[in-house]
Amino acid sequence: MPRQVLGKLVEQLVEHLDEACVGIDKEGRVQFANPAASALLGLRPGGARGEKIWDVSSVPDFTRAFSRLVKESGVTRREQVIVLPDQRAFLAQMFAVRGPEGRLSGAVAVLRDMTSLNKIEQDMTSFVSRMSQELKKPLTSVKGYVETLLEGAYTDPAICRRFLQVINDETNRMARLLVGLLDASGAAPAPMEKKPISVAAVMRGAADRLSPFALQKNIQLDVHADDRLPPVMGDEAQLGQAITNLLDNALKFTGLVEDGPRRVTMRAEMANGRLLVKIEDTGVGIPPDEQAKVFERFYRVTHGPAAVLGGTGLGLSIATDIVRAMDGTIDVASAPGRGSTFTVNLPV
Repeated sequence: MPRQVLGKLVEQLVEHLDEACVGIDKEGRVQFANPAASALLGLRPGGARGEKIWDVSSVPDFTRAFSRLVKESGVTRREQVIVLPDQRAFLAQMFAVRGPEGRLSGAVAVLRDMTSLNKIEQDMTSFVSRMSQELKKPLTSVKGYVETLLEGAYTDPAICRRFLQVINDETNRMARLLVGLLDASGAAPAPMEKKPISVAAVMRGAADRLSPFALQKNIQLDVHADDRLPPVMGDEAQLGQAITNLLDNALKFTGLVEDGPRRVTMRAEMANGRLLVKIEDTGVGIPPDEQAKVFERFYRVTHGPAAVLGGTGLGLSIATDIVRAMDGTIDVASAPGRGSTFTVNLPV
């Protein structure tokens, strides 16, 4: 293939690459920059040729590393992660270019977008930190109560029973965290074997499990569910987990209220041929811009009083997956300082 034709093909290839690609001579003057590089580095499209890269680029971290490649003898390759002010991350792979006699003639750089991988790494670091804190709290509590019992508190039956109840509650808390992690780690949820379920029974079971927490936080917990409501099709244990997660969330938000009523109400009713389970609380509410995000996996409210709550950010996500598997939906209506209402909508 003639060299001129080959050159044209290479030029077109570089021009249409999704990755940013830029080349400089040994003096640091720009010899080419494809559109992606011009946009990323702040170069004037087609107007930066012949100018020093450090004079025309708006990304100083990159230009410093790139220019060193043509100034330092013996260096043939350099890699560096570049983080832009808008938090986009790029891996800059830079290569020295040498002529037939081995003399340095310039350098070429390709910048690959690593933003998604960088975000995953940040999310994982944050998640590990959160999980460490969530597990540290119950472990510290259990250790403290066990040490107190070993020091002689076990001789008082009333104290012993109270301490063992706390240890049992904290152990259950850790178990729920681990179950949530196992549920979230599955690549795909197991197929649900659907059978007729009494939603009223499921709601009362969830209330029974969490009534000690409601009592501890001085929260009035009411359940209104008629056993004559038509059944829904699904897995009773999984629906119980979904309702429990939603109720647990409502109790936590309500427990943050310092002044005013503390009340959580669960009710089931029919509407347009579908069964609705509404969980209404008088809690601190959810900021409007975060209401759609609370169902995302690992997401936690970051503004307002609810930002102090712990947790893995899995509860609502798991509940959503379960309800979707039953051909249903979950919605939320909330206002900061005025509580929230989560509505599970299921076919009968």
